[in-house]
Amino acid sequence: MTHKTILIVSFCILAHVQTLFSQDAGCPKLRIGVYLNEIFAADTTAGYLNTTHNKNLTASEWAGEIESYILETLNSAGYINLEFFLATPGSNEDMDLEFRFSLYPWTVDGEERIPGYEVKYVDPVTGWEVTEYRAPVYDPQLAFLMYSSLVVCSPCVPLMTYIISIEKTTGTNIYQLIKDLINFYNWPLDMIISKWEAKHQAPARKPQMEISYQKEHLSLLDEEARKMEIYIKVKNCHGKYVYDKFHGQPVYFLKEMERLEYKDDPGNRCQVGFDWGIFSTVFTSEDFGAIGQYKVKKGIDPSIEKPRFKTCGIGNNSLIEVEGKLKILGLELQVDPDRNTVSVGEKTTIQIDLHEVDPDGTEILSCEGREVDVQVTGIVDGTISHESGKITLDEGGVAFIDYKAGENDRKIRIKASFTPQGYPETLTGEATITVRKEEGDFNGTIMYERQVHWEDEAKSTYSTIFKKVDVVENASINVAAKYLRTITDTQGKSELFEAKPLSGNISLSVEKVTIVTDHHGDWTKTVETWQGDKMMDPESFSNILLTIEPQKQNYILQAEIRFPEIEGNTEVTSSEGARYTLDTEPWSVYAGFEYEGRTDGSSVNGHWSKPATGPILVLPSSGLVPGASWNWSMSRAKKSNK
Repeated sequence: MTHKTILIVSFCILAHVQTLFSQDAGCPKLRIGVYLNEIFAADTTAGYLNTTHNKNLTASEWAGEIESYILETLNSAGYINLEFFLATPGSNEDMDLEFRFSLYPWTVDGEERIPGYEVKYVDPVTGWEVTEYRAPVYDPQLAFLMYSSLVVCSPCVPLMTYIISIEKTTGTNIYQLIKDLINFYNWPLDMIISKWEAKHQAPARKPQMEISYQKEHLSLLDEEARKMEIYIKVKNCHGKYVYDKFHGQPVYFLKEMERLEYKDDPGNRCQVGFDWGIFSTVFTSEDFGAIGQYKVKKGIDPSIEKPRFKTCGIGNNSLIEVEGKLKILGLELQVDPDRNTVSVGEKTTIQIDLHEVDPDGTEILSCEGREVDVQVTGIVDGTISHESGKITLDEGGVAFIDYKAGENDRKIRIKASFTPQGYPETLTGEATITVRKEEGDFNGTIMYERQVHWEDEAKSTYSTIFKKVDVVENASINVAAKYLRTITDTQGKSELFEAKPLSGNISLSVEKVTIVTDHHGDWTKTVETWQGDKMMDPESFSNILLTIEPQKQNYILQAEIRFPEIEGNTEVTSSEGARYTLDTEPWSVYAGFEYEGRTDGSSVNGHWSKPATGPILVLPSSGLVPGASWNWSMSRAKKSNK
């Protein structure tokens, strides 16, 4: 009756375990790597094994025999959700747990040599009757001691390779010893694992991350708008969110990003661990999961930033990585005149427009009440409703400035700037308005632009020299050429017109970077910069000479143009921490050229350009050089009939 009861109970336990493990369809079989970790005193123990089992195997052969029998015994135990295989100690094989064994030589009591007995006598001091029991003495019998250790594998940091159980037993027969250790002391193995997993939620089995965001996007407009919290919950294959006060599930947040600054849970709701390389370790909380915060630290343009998140679980290959998606709204500041060219006395309106922009290009009108700094230059005798200082934007994020061109105005520049509170970068926008004044016999404009962009690297035995050049020059010259004289020769008549002094302006941005790195890795960086916007000096001796050849329908344009100097600076830094500024020669653009083209006698239009290809020498002077382009348009003034 007792035997039957035991069988029934055992059957019920086994059925319960199988039912428990079969109901989690999302959980795969646990892969358990089995190996014999150690045979203590291998050669001696192998000799004892040969003696007791009537075999003649080496220690290595016995190790293989034992591992094979352990695996055979485990596979015959009837576990439907456990997969056993022979593993290599210390390997990083695909397994969830390690089941490792160790074998030691041992002794147990053999045959009784001296039976136990008792001795009675009277204590001479107390007079009491005393009985002493003497234990039997046995002959020692050769035996073996085997340990088993069930260990959770995990790549988590900090280390989460927990030992689930340690068992041991002794015996004289190695095969029976293995059966006892597996079928009694570690029985049922799946229930042991299940109970441990129920009490230790971390590391999660087959983890999955659920990522949620505090808000839809990041904005540059103010300090709080530039911050966003990210909440990451971790589910195991049982469908449960993983949290344990003492065994937290780690989540790893990428903390080093070009545009974003990372901070661990600013509300102190989560425990924080040691960094794992470029990842920060945050343990899941009960309510929110793991929490990290990202903040925009630089950049004006819209973008999609993709921080990476990791978590880990049970199994050597349980580490998973997910890419996040953070939308950052950019800022655009536009200065848009109704008309870019006006005549003396004419009016135009300039619109200052600040708005956010989505990465897909959609404008977002969210800048009402913001203040934009506006600076207007170039006004001589014209009038403008707002020349300098802050201007407040309306509900659409815009403001309007009215301008009337004066008699002596030539070109005005409207420059707007906006710096978000506490942000290291400033957004700028600008526009120019040209004032047309027809006072010569030939009137018009000459436009000049030069762009050179290149970088190059040269290596030698002792150093590497990196150079980068970025040059942008823009100029506009007003031409009011007056008639000088007519020349008659064998080729016909030629009309000469001259324009001087010249009015106009130039703006430029120049940066030249040189980095010299020696063979030790030490470097010195030199950055030369020039940037500015200036009106032309009437005393610069610049002039334009235009020759019209009516019979040939030809013209000759000759120019000598000296633009005002733009101040610059040179900054030097080095790997040794040195930083200093040097004096820099001003950037002075001089342009001289001659061009011949066709004309109908009433208008002159032309174009010249030469692209800059490859690394070229760039000096503070220009003309018909690579990177430069010229456009001109002039027309003969209409004579009034009196």
